Amino acid sequence: MANSGTAEGVKIVTRCEDLLALRGVGRVGFYNGSDQTPEDIPFPSCLAAALRFIGEDYSWTTFTEKGKTWHRNDLYIELLGASGMAFGLRWKAGWYQDAADMMFVADPTEIIRRSFAHVGYGFRGIDKSGNPGDEARFVNEITESLRAGRPVLSFGVVGPPECGLITGYDEGGEVLIGWSYFQDLPPFNYGVEHEPDGTYRKRNWFPDTWSLIVIEDKVDRPEPADRNAEILRWAVSVARNPGDRWGGGTQHTGLAAYDAWAKQVTNDADFFTDDERVFRSRHEIHNSAVSIVAECRWAASELLKMMAESQTKTAPDLLAAADRFRREHDLMWQAWGLVGGNGNPKAHEAFVDPQIRKELASVILKARDLDAEAIGIIEKLCC
Repeated sequence: MANSGTAEGVKIVTRCEDLLALRGVGRVGFYNGSDQTPEDIPFPSCLAAALRFIGEDYSWTTFTEKGKTWHRNDLYIELLGASGMAFGLRWKAGWYQDAADMMFVADPTEIIRRSFAHVGYGFRGIDKSGNPGDEARFVNEITESLRAGRPVLSFGVVGPPECGLITGYDEGGEVLIGWSYFQDLPPFNYGVEHEPDGTYRKRNWFPDTWSLIVIEDKVDRPEPADRNAEILRWAVSVARNPGDRWGGGTQHTGLAAYDAWAKQVTNDADFFTDDERVFRSRHEIHNSAVSIVAECRWAASELLKMMAESQTKTAPDLLAAADRFRREHDLMWQAWGLVGGNGNPKAHEAFVDPQIRKELASVILKARDLDAEAIGIIEKLCC
């Protein structure tokens, strides 16, 4: 077995005949209380980690807020903006676990395409065809990319079809190694083992894998002003699109998603049960949307402030829109407060109360109004 290091000293390739592992790919996962700002949206976080590993040198910003020092991953913030996720929302009518899945705030292929165009890289999507040779084809794509020193973005492998990272393989591809948001969460981690560095090891991975994204060579990248303008145009499109045809079910996206979400939480008929599991599940789905709005609108605010630093002519309008998004983020803390605070283990009990849900709906609609104000300001700038 041989180890080969890079100039940074923390990126190591572990090789033997049937094993290859890229060591030093940044871990991705749900917020765990660290001093790094949350990265709970898998696709942009995974892409940022992969790009940093292959040598893209984006900044980190350190700041102090409410007595705590934070470290912000500026590449993640940019990718949230380029993808449209910083400005998007989705509510799938009913109480579905993927009700607020951010990969469906717009056409997923466009979300991915725009993200890669923003950073100046090509990519290839690898999907299943239903043919017997699919697994061998996936193994070949994975091994070739890893041998080139590039992690692979995967949807599935461990847990639901959310984005993760494949950073290695063993036994010639029978076992995959990588990072997943769900690798330590039951029941998704059934059959998952771990490498010494914390990455997962997953055997019999193919049935749980939906698709892959392989990072290709660099391509021409637009100038910063053009990239920013495209982010703003796409933000308006994502917010103004009332629905989509992706992901199944009845979709509501953009500003329309707030109305559908508020309507759902105030539908008392959905709570005519004594089954605590139902209450827990419905609160978890609602809380996922609260968390997404809090993180994504905070990111939108930060991104617009970053843009304002280099665009003096439009800075006042960018900062005005950023202010609306930041206030929208703050409203989500009000929503958490109504059920006893963020992380309250008994929040689902408060969520059952019709009056609490009525107040939550009011907060959601106030957030919608702030979102509409912000998008209106952006629209005047770019459209």
